[in-house]
Amino acid sequence: MANNVFVLGAGASAGESLPIAPPMMQQFFDKEVLDKIYASAEAGGLRLPALENAFGDLIDWIRLRWGLLDPFGTAKWRSLNLEDVFTSLAIEQEFFGERSDQGSKAQLRLSELKNYISQVLALTTRGSGKFANYLVRNIDKDDSILNFNYDLLVDREFLPGPQNHYANFHWKILGTAFSALHEGNFSESGIYLKLHGSLNWHTCSSTKCPGAATVHVVGTNPHGKLDLEAFNDCLSATGPVWKQCKTCRSAITCFMIPPLVNKPVLENWVARSIWGHAFDTLVRAKNVVIIGFSFQPTDFYAQWLFRSALQANLQANVWIVNPLNDPNKSGHTDFESRMTQIFGQRCRFDFLRFEEIAKII
Repeated sequence: MANNVFVLGAGASAGESLPIAPPMMQQFFDKEVLDKIYASAEAGGLRLPALENAFGDLIDWIRLRWGLLDPFGTAKWRSLNLEDVFTSLAIEQEFFGERSDQGSKAQLRLSELKNYISQVLALTTRGSGKFANYLVRNIDKDDSILNFNYDLLVDREFLPGPQNHYANFHWKILGTAFSALHEGNFSESGIYLKLHGSLNWHTCSSTKCPGAATVHVVGTNPHGKLDLEAFNDCLSATGPVWKQCKTCRSAITCFMIPPLVNKPVLENWVARSIWGHAFDTLVRAKNVVIIGFSFQPTDFYAQWLFRSALQANLQANVWIVNPLNDPNKSGHTDFESRMTQIFGQRCRFDFLRFEEIAKII
């Protein structure tokens, strides 16, 4: 019985066979990168307002906070790290409190930032990725995927099937059956988990609303099938499908766990359940294949998750798939040292890229 766990980071999506690769953390405000993304989208028939117009308040706030006097997307904008922006807004919201004017504005800008991320990622991941397709088509029913990416490259490959991994997420995490056929039959099955949230997970932006405590997964229906039309709406680059919460009529936002040093994993029951099942999945794994996820030094939560779970599973083999496995790459020594600190000497560094997935499996 196979029990492999495939872990996907930003490098997996960036290494896909797509016309335009999704941006890395330091590229979300780079005009050169954004112009290529928008040119590709317009070539495909999309007509979108300029980012400065669609997200003017957010961009003005960033400009003020970082003292960026140059035109948007140029000079120092090009190296602005998305993680820094997320962190600053999260601190501002928490420091001033949601009842203050500054705290309320920070909350609105956080929602705007999530929609900004959603639009940029949606424009780069509308197509099917060859390597994600191969992975989904060739995993065993008892294999699992732990995905740290917001995008829907892997999700869309479950549309034609197999779907038990997606159904397991619904049943084990959300407590709802994907269909009557799936009820109560999952003890040995693999699961698909997104540890940082997803473009097609929507939640209410008001912390006072019951809708803020859960997520609605857009693109699923009660008949045991993924809803292609609704799913594709999440890739329309116009933000969440529903603009208002059906319960309180507040703005809807994507459910995303920000890339913060102190991740709010324990503040929401959905996120806590996902990370709990990820821990259990790693404890039971025979092989762990980590593709394009680098465990940044400040990502203490991810490091804790893997270090703790795999210390309880010393028999598991660990493969690291990353361009930094190449000894000639700058940063190789630090990267290899970081991996062995987390996983010990059982790491194998045989593969460099997601495109080698056929050899890896």
